[in-house]
Amino acid sequence: MRAVLLTVLVSACASPGASSPFDVQAQSDPSPATAGASITWALDVTRTDDGAAVEGAELTVTPWMPAMGHGLSDVVLVTEVGGGSYEAACTFSMSGSWELQVHVAADGDEGDDVVIVEIE
Repeated sequence: MRAVLLTVLVSACASPGASSPFDVQAQSDPSPATAGASITWALDVTRTDDGAAVEGAELTVTPWMPAMGHGLSDVVLVTEVGGGSYEAACTFSMSGSWELQVHVAADGDEGDDVVIVEIE
């Protein structure tokens, strides 16, 4: 198995012009991620101001395909694995460019990041 570090595009989905206090990076297993297969995403969450790992956060992950204007109907369950790392699993219905829209709530702060992923 090999994992690939995906490029992270940080944006404020909830309020344009605002910046998120969190940075999210993702790796897929298996890699490359393919449509129809169950994909486990390793999500690493850090603070943008000091790079500290964020533990005990509540994450909501919403897969969204901008080109088609739809997401997945399944709820993505997120599990904390420790040290600022989390796991989320989902199965993508089709190949193409997808967004993992990640909402992070921790220590009284909230923020939204978008991870762009390519599904084969």
